[in-house]
Amino acid sequence: MTALHEVVSVFTPPHGPPVSIKTSPWVVAAVNGVLSNVVDLSEPAVQRKLGTTTAELTGEWADTQAISGIAPTQILGQAAFDCGILGFRYVSAKNITGGRAVVVFTDHLSANPSSFVEVVDMHGNLSQRLP
Repeated sequence: MTALHEVVSVFTPPHGPPVSIKTSPWVVAAVNGVLSNVVDLSEPAVQRKLGTTTAELTGEWADTQAISGIAPTQILGQAAFDCGILGFRYVSAKNITGGRAVVVFTDHLSANPSSFVEVVDMHGNLSQRLP
C-alpha cells in the first residue's frame, strides 16, 4: 500500500478507506532482499544524531530545492552515498500512518557481499537479482 501512496495512486483520507486515484498505469514488482549497512531514518534517535526530523525528511523537497538549490534530504542522501552507506529506511511522506520505505544505493551492493535485492517471481518469468 505504501508504494501506491508514494506514486500518488492511492489516497487515504483521515477518516475513511483508501481511495484509488485515476492515474497512468503503474507496474508494481515485489522484491525480496537482505541489506546490511542501512541507516534507519524512521528511528528518532538516529534522526537526532543526524540533526534532522521526520518533518524535514517528509517535507516538500521540491519547494526547498527551488528556493535554496538543494533540499536537506538531498544533502543527506549524497553524504550517505559518499560514505558508502548502502541505503536508508524511512517514513513514507505519503503514508505517514505506519508506511515505511527503503532506498538502496545499488552502486554499493557489490561492496556489501551479504546484501542483495531480487524480484519475487514464483513463475520464473522475471529472474532479476542485484548484484
